[in-house]
Amino acid sequence: MNIVQEIIAAMLKANYFDFFENSLSEREKRFIKNLNTSHFKKNHLVIEKTLDGKQIISWSSAIGKTVAFHFTDGGFFFSGVEIYNEKEKSMRCGVDYHFPGDADKAKCLENEINEIKEMFLLFSVDAEVYFK
Repeated sequence: MNIVQEIIAAMLKANYFDFFENSLSEREKRFIKNLNTSHFKKNHLVIEKTLDGKQIISWSSAIGKTVAFHFTDGGFFFSGVEIYNEKEKSMRCGVDYHFPGDADKAKCLENEINEIKEMFLLFSVDAEVYFK
């Protein structure tokens, strides 16, 4: 498995930590602990699939919308963060389109993305190669 696949597997195991605890590596345990103590514990990073087949990670952002970026085994596409429509299971439009010129919302979202990146880097410093 590459780093992207390992991070996704650890995120999935986080939901069932009690069940997997004895079989987790120290790196996975550290990652899950960081995930569960971050602000994303409340706002949950969710792995799902859109109707058009993209694998995404979504969360309820402090900007007041659910946002998401897609990923493949080749990388995490942070640069493609968009508003996510949970009912239609589709990516909508870029955040800039939805909140044009709102520097506060842009900064808030940037901070959330940086927090996700930091968690991924704590899992493995090699994760940065997969940040797109």
